[in-house]
Amino acid sequence: MLSRITTLPPGVGPTGPTRLRPLLDGDLLSVPELLRAAVEPVLAIGHRLGDDEDVAVGPFLRRRFGAAVTERVVDPLLGNLHAADVQQLSLRACAPALVTAAQEGAPLSPSVWRQRSEALPATWRRLRGRCRPPAPSAMPLLNWPGGISTLVHALAGRARRHGASIQACTPVRAVSRDQDLLIVHAEEASIPADAVVLAVPAAVASALLTATSTRAATVLAGQSSTSVVTALARFPRSAVPAELAGVNGMLVASRSQRALKAATLLSNKWPHINKADDFLIRLSAGRHGGLDVTGVPDDRLVRDMLADLTALTGLGGATDVLVHRWPDTVPLQLVGHLDRVARARRVLAEDAPGVYLAGCAVDGVGMSSCVSSGDRAAEDVMAFLPAITTAGAAQGGRIGT
Repeated sequence: MLSRITTLPPGVGPTGPTRLRPLLDGDLLSVPELLRAAVEPVLAIGHRLGDDEDVAVGPFLRRRFGAAVTERVVDPLLGNLHAADVQQLSLRACAPALVTAAQEGAPLSPSVWRQRSEALPATWRRLRGRCRPPAPSAMPLLNWPGGISTLVHALAGRARRHGASIQACTPVRAVSRDQDLLIVHAEEASIPADAVVLAVPAAVASALLTATSTRAATVLAGQSSTSVVTALARFPRSAVPAELAGVNGMLVASRSQRALKAATLLSNKWPHINKADDFLIRLSAGRHGGLDVTGVPDDRLVRDMLADLTALTGLGGATDVLVHRWPDTVPLQLVGHLDRVARARRVLAEDAPGVYLAGCAVDGVGMSSCVSSGDRAAEDVMAFLPAITTAGAAQGGRIGT
């Protein structure tokens, strides 16, 4: 196991290497480990994934690339992304780019790189910004000048211009049906709706649907989640070691047994928050199968994460720390996740027409996954509304989200 910080070579992604040549110039893998990873195309022969089969990412990639790639690449990248154990994560849900090659018994590396290259132009068409799209060979870290909240405010503004009413900080207790209308029961009012989109954690959706579809509520109650904690730490810029110049962040493998699982050097990564005197770093802890942060006090977590940061980078002396907890909100896409989501959507269509599921709890983490999930929900609602209008069921109802 590596006990030092190692630069991730180009062409190495969350599901393994897309190119092997850059690995030769780095020190992430030893020569025997590189040779083991290089025989992946040969090992692919005879190992086919069934059409309806789902397997765990970790064992699958371990068989293809070897233990070293799984432990030093897949675990810290994909595992930290999902705050989960890669030995349990669903291949179909968390690494869909690998599925076609896995079904065909084909090498994985060309498949991943081809699909990633093809996806870049589509992503840029969907989320156009001020920057020009990079070349497909690049691995961009891009953002709006004002941060990701720019997208949220733009979407909210556009929705309001089209007549939408956004009621933030309004807790909802349940969703029920009154004849042909759905009723969203908020704390201070009941809101009639023709359609409802639930983009909430699975446990919350389960509770909201108890009166509408007990079958869907039961399926969603079986969806696992985990808790994470993030801490925004401020350091004097004069304390930052020169070796961290240009470093955007680091990921910690689960085998390290450290509290810190990831650190993002925000002042290096995003120019719009790069201040002259301060240096900001976001630290994170908590992972399914690893440290359970639920009962750990803030002061202890901060102490342990800062100690790990100092041990790994030499940086210490934080002047301020802001802690934020995300209790039971990170969805765990374990083996069989897509089948469970499909079952929940199927019974919802039967028991509660007009109620739809969206968001990371069902369709995956990350901006692109959430955008695609929102598109699907919007298309479902728009297809549903003409049907109920034709049937004469919609009389002044509204869409609830």
